Amino acid sequence: MNDFSHLKNKLLAEQIEDQIYHYILDTPIEPGAKLPNEFELGEKFGVGRSTIREALKHFKMI
Repeated sequence: MNDFSHLKNKLLAEQIEDQIYHYILDTPIEPGAKLPNEFELGEKFGVGRSTIREALKHFKMI
């Protein structure tokens, strides 16, 4: 049996959600300013637009 304990437990969208959260905290953004669009965020974090959308869904609930 293979040992998969070295794999991360978080889904990719959850990992990107954390990265977006830290991006918001660490980047000087004016209050009320918009985030980069899905394509730009996807390029920045190296993932597809669907992953960005999934990650951003959690922010809409906050």
